[in-house]
Amino acid sequence: MSLIVILAAMLVLLPIAGTSQIIVRNKKPAMTITKPTKKSKSQTPKASNAKKSQKGTTSTNTTKTTETTTSNSSVPEMSAEELYEKGEDFYNNQDYAEAEKWFRKAAEQGDMNAQGYLGYMYSQGLGVKQDNAKAIEWYRKAVEQEDTDVQYSVALGALLAAQEDYTEAAKWFRKAADQGNPKGQNALGYMYHEGLGVKQDYNEAFKWYSKSADQGDAEGQMCVGFSYFDGLGAQQDYSKAAYWWIKAAEQGVVDGQYNLGVMYEIGQGIQQNYAEAVKWYRKAAEQGDAKSQNALANMYNNGTGVQQSYTEAVKWYRKAAEQGDARGQFNLGNMYLNGQGVSQDNSEAVKWYRKAADQGLAEGQKLLGYMYQSGLGVHKDDTEAAKWYRKAAELGDAYSQSQLGEFYILGQGVGQDYTEAIKWFRKAVEQGDAWGQCNLALAYAQGIGVPQDYTEAFKWFQKSAEQGFVKAQLNLAEMYAQGLGVAQDFAETAKWYRKAAEQENIYGQYYLGLMYIQGLGVPQDYTEAAKWVRKSAEQGFADAQGELGYLYAIGQGVNQDYNEAAKWTIKAAEQGNAIGQNNLGDLYENGRGGLPQDYNEAVKWYTKSAEQGYVVGQLSLANMYKNGLGVSKDISMARFWYQKAAEQGYEEAIQALKNLE
Repeated sequence: MSLIVILAAMLVLLPIAGTSQIIVRNKKPAMTITKPTKKSKSQTPKASNAKKSQKGTTSTNTTKTTETTTSNSSVPEMSAEELYEKGEDFYNNQDYAEAEKWFRKAAEQGDMNAQGYLGYMYSQGLGVKQDNAKAIEWYRKAVEQEDTDVQYSVALGALLAAQEDYTEAAKWFRKAADQGNPKGQNALGYMYHEGLGVKQDYNEAFKWYSKSADQGDAEGQMCVGFSYFDGLGAQQDYSKAAYWWIKAAEQGVVDGQYNLGVMYEIGQGIQQNYAEAVKWYRKAAEQGDAKSQNALANMYNNGTGVQQSYTEAVKWYRKAAEQGDARGQFNLGNMYLNGQGVSQDNSEAVKWYRKAADQGLAEGQKLLGYMYQSGLGVHKDDTEAAKWYRKAAELGDAYSQSQLGEFYILGQGVGQDYTEAIKWFRKAVEQGDAWGQCNLALAYAQGIGVPQDYTEAFKWFQKSAEQGFVKAQLNLAEMYAQGLGVAQDFAETAKWYRKAAEQENIYGQYYLGLMYIQGLGVPQDYTEAAKWVRKSAEQGFADAQGELGYLYAIGQGVNQDYNEAAKWTIKAAEQGNAIGQNNLGDLYENGRGGLPQDYNEAVKWYTKSAEQGYVVGQLSLANMYKNGLGVSKDISMARFWYQKAAEQGYEEAIQALKNLE
């Protein structure tokens, strides 16, 4: 047995959808400027009519000025309240330009509500060009009134925060908060949480979040939940986080619904309940939340909490993907790659992987690299593959780091550079990646990019093998078999071949079978040998097929059966296995296994075996030439093939050469 060195491993696709397990982190509360709510009539008194006409003025000699005055007095001047209401009518009919005109008239007369509306319209660009400076100007006029509405303090604070004037923003949030406004309380809590305009203080943040939450404000409830989840300002308590997110979720907050879904899915702070997770993901998904659509698709894909349905999974992945959600795009690509819920389509898979990759999703970049490497859905292009693997590797994707290292080893898509290869292998190893550990071990075993060091090779093979990486298990078995970097130990060799065999690996199965045949590290047991060799043979491994055919021919571990021997020997021979070719020649020479005796066929298969350098095949072919079976008798050709076998030290061939003299 010799060291098995496997570098260019095919990509092992991870499950395409697992639990979401990504809680939406605490974020800036929605400091959006809301449309003013008129809670009371304007405090501005109605203006009196100016220059009322004098009673009984009817003279035909009235001057032009008097006539003008009389004409104007026929249309009573509108009060600020009336001007405001006219503006509100136009606003409600979405005639914002006309609304702005009337609000301005009212605002200039000191109407607080009109000033608030103007602030809002400038902040949103409704009927006027968007202008935060003018919005702030009008909100300031509103808040400076004696009986101002706290909603304008919150709006002013939000605009100032948007301009990064955090000290002024905090001042106005505090005014609203001190008057019991839940939005102001929540915003002030955020300022303390982030240390914006005030000294960072998680306890103060939690205090104000709680005041807001206790009034039923959904954003405040979310923030209290985050405080408990992260243990900032309050002792970490996932149960309490779930309690507050339930309250927010029940008010329709999508992030609350999503987070609650995650907590039910993984059983964090609440009893695990997949059906409840599905319920909350669905509520958020139906509101158009992309991350929840992706999470709901995961549940359908895995059949978790809901009957498995690839069709439904694709439906929800597509909704997320079409909104630009990178994970939804990646997962939809996987569905096309695997033909689950849609017709298998590598080109569509590439399309969606590219969309995810272009957004910087490492998984998308990795899979796009794989598609280019394999020529699936695109023309095979190692340079493009290396480009995308590099992008993913630079984002910390361990698989891509290992793959990029292999590209540098092989000079595939990049210039051959062993130093770069080792650099990327080490980056993967730093993350505990089993494949990276195996590749680094192979580099030490062969002295590629590092000094040859079997002790280091053994160390990294062992780390990788203990994680269940089958290629490392095979190589570790060989290290024990050959005593490289460790004392020779056939029991350990058999142990690691068994671990690989139990993962259905054809090499592990075959070599474990050979260990039983030879009684190395395990008791000699032909029945066990035949069992493991058969497992490998049934997966199409030619060496195992040839060995199984031989076991049937001699009746070791199985009942002697030339028909079975012929069946397995033919399978091996047709795959080019030299031993199988020699054995098939033997079956034709002797007319066994249901095959007719046919010296010509025997010579054909002996020749194939001999030309591959198999010593027994060379001896068999030499005998056919010596005896003139299936070919014309030719002592010179017999001598040629005996000589080939003798050069390999085969004693029977050496003796046959002597007998020819």
